[in-house]
Amino acid sequence: MQQRNKNVVYLVDDDEDDRMLIRDALENISLGCTIFEFSDGEQLLSRLPAHLEADAPSVILLDINMPRVSGMEALVKLRSNPATSHIPVAIFSTSSDARTIAAAYTAGANAYLVKPVSMSDYQRIACAVTLTYLQADNCLPGEATYKWPQTKPKGVLVIEDNKDHWNLMRPAWSKMPQELKPAHADSASTAMAYLESAYHGAAPPVGLIVLDLYLPDRSQGLQLLSNIRQFYSQRKLALVPIIIFSISEDMEDVRASYRRLASAYIPKSTDLTRSAFRLKNVCMAWLAMIVMPKLA
Repeated sequence: MQQRNKNVVYLVDDDEDDRMLIRDALENISLGCTIFEFSDGEQLLSRLPAHLEADAPSVILLDINMPRVSGMEALVKLRSNPATSHIPVAIFSTSSDARTIAAAYTAGANAYLVKPVSMSDYQRIACAVTLTYLQADNCLPGEATYKWPQTKPKGVLVIEDNKDHWNLMRPAWSKMPQELKPAHADSASTAMAYLESAYHGAAPPVGLIVLDLYLPDRSQGLQLLSNIRQFYSQRKLALVPIIIFSISEDMEDVRASYRRLASAYIPKSTDLTRSAFRLKNVCMAWLAMIVMPKLA
């Protein structure tokens, strides 16, 4: 079984000052992470094959507007190449244009971050990236909760078929801030029924989905991930983040999830209560810092 790779960030941006700001924030928050810098998409694509064995990226932070090969062009090439289609890509751009955001997700982005103007927001983005894509122990030890900007209340659908796991996680979910309103589904069928009910207004709207990969096996979890994305697409609904929360740290499971454009993959530790607190912060980070498309 292949274990998850170490904390490696590829930072792709033609603006040297922007690279410095996010690099400093990441090194401050995620102790021990390794950062490789690229000045445009062409440089990333030409150098990436040589890095894949020893220094494969945990995440690529990708600007859009760059010379030679733009971020959008690089993203399309990454997704069309089987050797790189599993690498999570977070767009990191000054643009907050709704069409640009929608195009990025259509092209295969896992997340979209708007470049901030304050140092405190750079720190928040660094923490969101660390929690979501890197090993987060240095970011939020124990049951700490990061102070995220307040957001509108959102429903969170937690799809977990293991009753023992759900019962162990419930204390953390019960302490959720008012922004997060969790609901539980114990199977693929009950999850899809809940989404259908929410679509028709009979259940609270869902703003984020947490999905256990093994339902009870991987193939069912991956199929449900695809079915959920299809559900939103067919109804022309704005996609919501789908975060995989799994006991498995096998890289094949991680890669398979990202190939199907999961928003994030968070491993459960043996301490499920602690894992649930990390997951809570990941959910808060997504709602506060990561921009989703307005329309499907």
